[in-house]
Amino acid sequence: AVRQAAIVKAGAAGAAVATRDQLWFATAPPVVTRNPIGAGDAFAAGFAAGIARGLPLVEAVRLAVAAGSASVETLQPGALDEERVAELFAHVRVEAIGHG
Repeated sequence: AVRQAAIVKAGAAGAAVATRDQLWFATAPPVVTRNPIGAGDAFAAGFAAGIARGLPLVEAVRLAVAAGSASVETLQPGALDEERVAELFAHVRVEAIGHG
């Protein structure tokens, strides 16, 4: 079940996620930025796809960070390689950083 949450993107660093009870930070893997245009849209699409697939909130954010990271690696704005997203997903680290 999706619960209320706030997600704050932090660019190349990753994203913070807050619920009433917990605060996490999802650290993006290092990538070579070729074109940042469309990265926010890719992040949003990754998050929406994660929620649609039934992933827990934090895992959906991991997918969002991976999608945004994969997006900046390409010259074409918003282009995504699903295999690359999956590779990067494995390297997105989430750490609990506080309580609500």
